[in-house]
Amino acid sequence: MGEEFKYNGKSHVLFSMIITPQKQNKNNIQNSTAFNITVKNNHYLVPVVLDAKSLTVSDSEGNSLKVKPFSEVSIPAKKKKTISITIEGLPVNSANGLVITYNTVDLDLPIPFINF
Repeated sequence: MGEEFKYNGKSHVLFSMIITPQKQNKNNIQNSTAFNITVKNNHYLVPVVLDAKSLTVSDSEGNSLKVKPFSEVSIPAKKKKTISITIEGLPVNSANGLVITYNTVDLDLPIPFINF
């Protein structure tokens, strides 16, 4: 994670997304891990929508994990937004190999992000 994914159209980047681990502190919930998702909607006419249903998570062994529900966020064209998500049931020190996948009906293929 930490590498920017660019969703390209025919002639330019429609939107880009990057997922980065949050710094953990004493206020973080035990047995959970937090990440920031930054989306920049360059030219995608359909707003990029983030919600817990559009994200799936699995650990290094392929077990499904739960994204703590959060309010839907819609990023219209020419806007950028960063949100925070929490993955429940995963201690911070166990986040290696974690896969977060973004998928909506508007995408041709799901977008996977792998934490190393």
